[in-house]
Amino acid sequence: SGSPPTYRNRPLEVRLREVNAEELRTRAINGDIPKPSCIPILGREGYLVRGWATLLAAYPKAGKTELAVACAMAACQERVLYITEESEDVWAARLESIEQPCSHINIVYGFGVPVAAIMQRIAEGDETLVILDTVRHLLAIEDENNNSEVARAMTPLVSACRARKKTLLALHHRRK
Repeated sequence: SGSPPTYRNRPLEVRLREVNAEELRTRAINGDIPKPSCIPILGREGYLVRGWATLLAAYPKAGKTELAVACAMAACQERVLYITEESEDVWAARLESIEQPCSHINIVYGFGVPVAAIMQRIAEGDETLVILDTVRHLLAIEDENNNSEVARAMTPLVSACRARKKTLLALHHRRK
């Protein structure tokens, strides 16, 4: 119909980002656009791309949290925001056994916290790596096997991290 899109009877201001492919190609060839780099995971490159989102899915008790904590500890060149569903006493016990410094990591206890508060904390923080453990509990996903529901819940988070050039590592339970 040619009418601008609306939301609740108010016009939406839509800003689409558009680029000519040949211009983008030329900028890439000239080195005007930095190539993606990775945050090493346990000494390995190529798995956690800076500024991108990665969803780590595995069955419960498969070691997702232990891997994410090891990544956070090893990413000492990054500032890490670890948003957890676990309690302070669990984290205290975990950190007590670790010998290396961890001052580059901030832990947020997100269980039962509104998603908007989690999004606001991510947006306002200066951390470069955000770890969300786990998406089901922290993003209030009812059916973790419903890919559409997971994608709907994750999209604003991915968008917020991408807009601020933050790397996102989200942990997700995989069920039958």
